[in-house]
Amino acid sequence: MTYRILLALAAASCVPVSLPEGAARNAAALAEERGCHTCHAEKALPLDSGRVPIAPAWPEIAARYRRDPGAGEALEAVLVGGTVERHWKGEPLVSMLPQEKWVAPGEARILVRWILGH
Repeated sequence: MTYRILLALAAASCVPVSLPEGAARNAAALAEERGCHTCHAEKALPLDSGRVPIAPAWPEIAARYRRDPGAGEALEAVLVGGTVERHWKGEPLVSMLPQEKWVAPGEARILVRWILGH
């Protein structure tokens, strides 16, 4: 019995968080409205683009945190409060600036859930 529960929990932790289609459109619009696309993109920049990304693309964030059960809360805190240092270690990216003036905590939850669904 315990083995089945652990197997179910492991499988559930690998499933991307997703929003219903209408909610995903609203979240994408919210990201646009709040200026998230100033630094983040829908797709990673090609290596031969000659441009250094300011911040990781949505799919890169989703891939990095997909198996982390605490990622949602942690990323909400990063989105609202920013980071003191680079939290995307090993990449030539700047730290996340605090967004608390532009993104309410409830909006942060919606945005993070949308990002992790990529």
